[in-house]
Amino acid sequence: MNAFRALRAATLLPLILPQVAAAVEPIVLTPASKWSIRYDENQCVLSRSFGSGEQGIVLEFVRVEPGDRFNFRGFGKVFDGAASAKRTFEVAFGDSPAHEVQATTLKATLGAETLPGLDFGYFTLAGPWIYSDVPTWAPIAPEQEGAVRTLVLSPLPSQKFRVELGAMGPPMAEMRKCTDSLIRHWGYDPAAFAGLKRRAQVVGNKGRWVTTADIPRELLNYGFLATVRLRLDIDGSGGVMNCTPLDILGNGAFGPLTCELVMRRARFSPASDLNGMPVNDFYIERVRWVGPPG
Repeated sequence: MNAFRALRAATLLPLILPQVAAAVEPIVLTPASKWSIRYDENQCVLSRSFGSGEQGIVLEFVRVEPGDRFNFRGFGKVFDGAASAKRTFEVAFGDSPAHEVQATTLKATLGAETLPGLDFGYFTLAGPWIYSDVPTWAPIAPEQEGAVRTLVLSPLPSQKFRVELGAMGPPMAEMRKCTDSLIRHWGYDPAAFAGLKRRAQVVGNKGRWVTTADIPRELLNYGFLATVRLRLDIDGSGGVMNCTPLDILGNGAFGPLTCELVMRRARFSPASDLNGMPVNDFYIERVRWVGPPG
């Protein structure tokens, strides 16, 4: 009898199943403008608006040298507070898998508005570009770029956007024209640059170019201070002839300070042409300044 009662009681208990989180349906954002490209002094900026109202965003691809990588940025009210909500963000171009990346908060004045935004770091249209002197994968061919038509972006855990980019072949072709013009403006021949047998290479540990000990007392703070992207002009002996800050996120005072320190400490082996003769070259570096732990 006791066994029967226990069995009957068990059959009356509610069946409890594990809850499965519902998949977030992406909000589709269609183009609100054409692609535009801006030829700046030290960079090429490809941009386009998508969506409207509170969900409207502006995407920027910023390129500072020939190649297939670019700095990926997004602006819009949807990014307000996103950086404090979570540390990683999902980004997927075309059919590539979603990649979780960290981002830096920024703002930009676009038209009459100042919009919050996020800098997602270096990307190609195949995914994040790992910052390294040695490429981690083969370059992205123009045909591969042309096949990319969408972007999936999750600025918040409960929010996902599917951005209809359109065919990326034509805008990326314009980007290549811009970067050729850019390095010509810097005094380099694009054809000769493309034919280099060897690029200038860092000698020693570039992690010692700047250190926490270099932060001036009046600029000392805890946590993120600035990210400085700079161009170094390298002569045929490997010496640094010039340093130019390309852009600065954070405290602008770290631009000239970074160049001063890098000019003093950086060492290179020179680039060489197809005949093995040393030639001038340039080197792009990104330096992140972070104060000591609080």
